Formats: sequence, structure tokens, C-alpha cells
Amino acid sequence: MKFCAETFFTPAGINDYLAYLASSYETARIADWRPSGCVCVRHDIDFDVDCALWLAKLEARHGVNASYYFLITSDLYNVLSRANSRAIQEISALGFEVGLHFDPTVYEGADAKAMHDAYLREKETLERVTGQPVVSASLHNPSTLDELPSLAGVTNCYDPPVFKPESFLSDSCKDFRGKDPFTFLEGSAKESIQLLLHPLHYYSSAGGGYSLSLSRCFAERINRIDRAFRGNRTYQAEIGDQSLLEVLCATQRGQVRS
Repeated sequence: MKFCAETFFTPAGINDYLAYLASSYETARIADWRPSGCVCVRHDIDFDVDCALWLAKLEARHGVNASYYFLITSDLYNVLSRANSRAIQEISALGFEVGLHFDPTVYEGADAKAMHDAYLREKETLERVTGQPVVSASLHNPSTLDELPSLAGVTNCYDPPVFKPESFLSDSCKDFRGKDPFTFLEGSAKESIQLLLHPLHYYSSAGGGYSLSLSRCFAERINRIDRAFRGNRTYQAEIGDQSLLEVLCATQRGQVRS
């Protein structure tokens, strides 16, 4: 298959890629890494849990094994909310590994012991959500860190032998850095490859960039707020039969015209 960035970062594009991946290679979770013969598929969840569940269901249909890493300290989603906890539990129930996406910058100025204690607290929080032990972890934005913290007791996605620059492929910023995501996998026969894909990149039905993917996420969150407020009679009287999303879009169009 031939790589085309314009069509790759779409639901159809990732569906075709997963079909190719499942039919051509043996996929594995990070926890099941071995020196050669497999593609370890990894997903860092930086923004939204809904798109992670969407991709997990797609991967499950194709029989792709993968690991999903969630931020405990995210400003953008809460792993302990009922909806997100259930989504993460569903991902785990589908057979995927759920690991910790650890952001050391949240603990700026912490010494090694304080950083380790924070990591353990986050790990235990995620374990309470899934009811399963966390056996691997990935670091958030490691390229911005002066020093990578030690994550004892788990497989660290950025520690050798799991991580080697020459056998690592990432779609960060929707850019494979000149590598072809199809032909690059051919090297897995000699040395296992770690493949990092961010679900948000494939979440827009129209493709066309981050704005459309984010718009879908925002729309889902607005609809969730709408449902939560429907028991408020004052809100119900104001909104009526319209959805909150419809009201906000109409308001925005009015502001643009004025």
C-alpha cells in the first residue's frame, strides 16, 4: 500500500492501515514486547477518552493488539469521571493493555523521591479504575524533558530495549518524519518496532486537520453537558427542543454576521 498523508489521517485511512497491519504483521502490547517479530502498538491519550474507545473498538474488529496510556493529571479529561472510567474499563475488557501516561512537568521542582511517590500515586489511581495492575508506562512529551525520570516496577516505553530510535515510529504532529508507515514495518522481522499512534489524529470523518477532529470532540462534550442539564427546569425552558450545540452554533453564526 502507498502512504498518502491526506487520506491516512482519517477514519477510513486508519481502518485500512489497521487491516493491513493485522494481515501482514503480528501485533503486540508493550507489556508483551519481545526482541523481534512483532509490532508493538501504542496509543498516548493526550486529549480525549472517547476517541480512544472509538479506536479500540476498531482495532478489536481487526484483531490488533495494543496498549493505551492515560494521563491522570490531564487538564482536558478526568479518568475518574463515570463516563471516562467506564470507557477505560471497556478498553481493558476488549483485551487491550491500559497503562499510565506520566507527565513529570506537573511536579516541577520535585526531587527524585517526590517524583517517584507521585508516579506511584498515579499508577495506583489508574489501577483502581481498571481493577488491573499497571505494568507499563509512557512519558508525556519526553522531548521537552531535561532528564527522564525512572519509572520503577513497570516497562517504560522510552527505556531500552523497548525503545530504540531506529525501530520507533510515531505520528506525533501528524508527521512520520519522512518515514513511510507501511514500509517501515518491514523491519520488524529483525527487530520489533514500537508504533505510536494518537487516536485524535484519525477522529474526523472529513479529515482535513486538527480543527475538524477537535470539533467532533467538542461537540460530544457539549452534548454531554446538554444531557446533564436537562433536569434543570430553568435550563430546559431556555433551551426548549433545541440542543445546546444548536443554540451555540446559532449564537456563533449571529456573532459572525454582526
